[in-house]
Amino acid sequence: MLSTANAGVVWALAMWYAASIGLIMFNKWALSYLGFHFPVAMMLLQQCVCTLCSNVAIRVFRLADPPRLSFAQIRSNVLPLAAAFAASI
Repeated sequence: MLSTANAGVVWALAMWYAASIGLIMFNKWALSYLGFHFPVAMMLLQQCVCTLCSNVAIRVFRLADPPRLSFAQIRSNVLPLAAAFAASI
């Protein structure tokens, strides 16, 4: 039997998985059937919406504490991930 904490994690993962599949299917539909030929613009718009939603969740609904990172932490933890993501595009 799942504990309450584990059930929350399973629920969050299931929602993330469903949203990811839905986004992939929407992208396929928009690129193939709508004739939208700007995949980088679509990705940029989706990243902006994700940023907006996460800021609203943190600052308005107080679902988590705002992250407090030093420049050294950003340079060593965030920058390599951002570079890898940018290179994959």
